Amino acid sequence: MLGRQQIAGIPNAIHELFKNAHDAYAENVEADYFRRNRVLVLRDDGYGMTRNDVENRWLTLGTESRVNANVVNKDIAEHEWRGPKNLPQRAIMGEKGIGRLAIAVIAPITILMTRASRPDGLKNLVVALVHWGLFEQPGLDISEINVPVAEFPGGMLPTREDICGLADKVAKNLEDLRHEISPEAFKQLKETLQQVRFIGPDMLDKTLNKNSDGSERQDPLTLSGDGYGTTFIVLPVAPELDDDIDSGTERESSKLERNLLGFSNVMSLLKPVIKTEFRDHLADGPHERIGSKSFFTSEDFKRTDQYFEGTFNEQGQFIGTVSIYGKPRPYVCNWIDGKGRTPRCGPFSLRYGYVQGRSTESRLNPTDWQEMSSKTDRVGGLYIYRDGIRVLPYGNSDVDWLDIEKRRTYSARDWFFSYRRGFGYVEIKHSVNDSLTEKAGREGFRENLAYRDFRSILVNFFKQLAYEFFRNTSPQGEDYIEGKELFTAQAELLKKQKVKAESRRKDFQKLLDVFFEKYNSGYFETESKRILEELSENIFKLDGIKSTEEFAYGSRVLEAEIKQKINKINSSNPNCYA
Repeated sequence: MLGRQQIAGIPNAIHELFKNAHDAYAENVEADYFRRNRVLVLRDDGYGMTRNDVENRWLTLGTESRVNANVVNKDIAEHEWRGPKNLPQRAIMGEKGIGRLAIAVIAPITILMTRASRPDGLKNLVVALVHWGLFEQPGLDISEINVPVAEFPGGMLPTREDICGLADKVAKNLEDLRHEISPEAFKQLKETLQQVRFIGPDMLDKTLNKNSDGSERQDPLTLSGDGYGTTFIVLPVAPELDDDIDSGTERESSKLERNLLGFSNVMSLLKPVIKTEFRDHLADGPHERIGSKSFFTSEDFKRTDQYFEGTFNEQGQFIGTVSIYGKPRPYVCNWIDGKGRTPRCGPFSLRYGYVQGRSTESRLNPTDWQEMSSKTDRVGGLYIYRDGIRVLPYGNSDVDWLDIEKRRTYSARDWFFSYRRGFGYVEIKHSVNDSLTEKAGREGFRENLAYRDFRSILVNFFKQLAYEFFRNTSPQGEDYIEGKELFTAQAELLKKQKVKAESRRKDFQKLLDVFFEKYNSGYFETESKRILEELSENIFKLDGIKSTEEFAYGSRVLEAEIKQKINKINSSNPNCYA
């Protein structure tokens, strides 16, 4: 199938479905994967589809599911339907319509449920059952394949019995085509279809709209009542998804994370265009796989050692701010390789933060340095966002698209930057960067002249930064050199203080050990009793002395002896050394 050829894997397919939700002006899109049942549910609150949209657009390959996509005409744009909230206009991301076939990569059965919100009100819920396995049978005429569609009025959701009714129609169609399908394939198609009979969308909706404590969600994502949007229920999910989720380590992000983290730009100062979630339902409950804690936020730029922010204008010139160890300064960088010509890519903006590889050279406290280093190790990189939506695969840990590590290998002294120590994004727009076009497989830009200029400008920028600020002979390197020396000296002083404190701790621990050894053996009780007995005996002796002078002298001597013995006991108490 064309969809399979265009999509590299399940995470890419989910990424495409997230794009479809964005194009439908959804504010939220959530994926819930039930591993034990091998069912994936993907829901959004976009403006949904009518029955006509489903039958004549969604089920027809190569058609545009959103009319007037990326229009320049302001009159048409003003009348474009953007959902009941009339959200700001968005640039469409899934122009080729491949996303609706990408779902076949995830699983062979799809239950599509969609409810449209239009200017004249809410429409009926439309439900379709698609068995993609039929479309893969060689020699089978596509016109012979039946995709049953049903409507449900008044915010009603289909029950398990309703889904079984649709499955019966697919089963009949399958039986009618039996003579054109191999016996092995027919058996597999029939067994796969049986699994859909256990799905009850009405009950599933109740489950998904409850919190972990069993209470109702305050912001339910539902098609019942006054809800609208689109829901996909796909099954049985291919086992590759499990590996895509579990392949991550402490230092490497999983394939799912590399494709879905940061779908919408949460590193920007602006509100993200759309909120995305992916919950992995295991025996011990749901696990959030692409939550905000796993990715960078705008606040993380405050926890960096070096920070760069600005815009590249129509001439490829950077105008912005460079902050070295928290000391900002204005900075202008010309595109030297352009030799005065205008770049073909158009203007764009950049935010980038960098964390020193050694904690001793960082201005961050040890906790922040460790947290940021952990993040940059797993998901560090320079991401690209077009109109607030991520362009794959840029930013992935295995896609060093500016060859930063390659240049560092050639000359670490001159290059400075390491790909896994920094993070940030380049922001482009359809309206001014339309010459940057994505490949058919949705895996990066075509390497046309515009992309080559775009990449050349950024490579030149990082080269100039290294030359200007981060070499011992850099013309503006004083802030870096002084800061590095200062934090290195502070780290060395702290190290010495820690060594001294550790020595004192060990000495104190020895005293504690001696104290508790004597305490547990009854030493203090025995010594106290002996001192009291000696005191009583000596007081009795003093009582028989008649001379006042001898009595006074004897009392002073006795007092000194008793104090000396008490001090000897106290010397075993660690509190005396605190």
